[in-house]
Amino acid sequence: MLRFDPEPAEVYRTLRKNAAQGELFDRVRQVCGELNDDHGQAHLRRHRFTQPPLWYITVADRTDIWVILWEQSPDDQADAIIRYIGPASFA
Repeated sequence: MLRFDPEPAEVYRTLRKNAAQGELFDRVRQVCGELNDDHGQAHLRRHRFTQPPLWYITVADRTDIWVILWEQSPDDQADAIIRYIGPASFA
């Protein structure tokens, strides 16, 4: 199961409503679907920060590069928790 912290949940809802960012939302939604289906897939675990220990996935449209930061739930290994969705300031 996929869970969201409050801030990325709000970003997701706002992005979904913004027609100008429809392409970016489609990519974010696709990654979220893949995390929900099986967060053990290698392409979802390709990039990792060590501090804090989070996996990250970049998503982009024609103008923006965003990142999704997530971790496997410490309480339930079947769950993934999204900690951040937003601009990739480090990219």
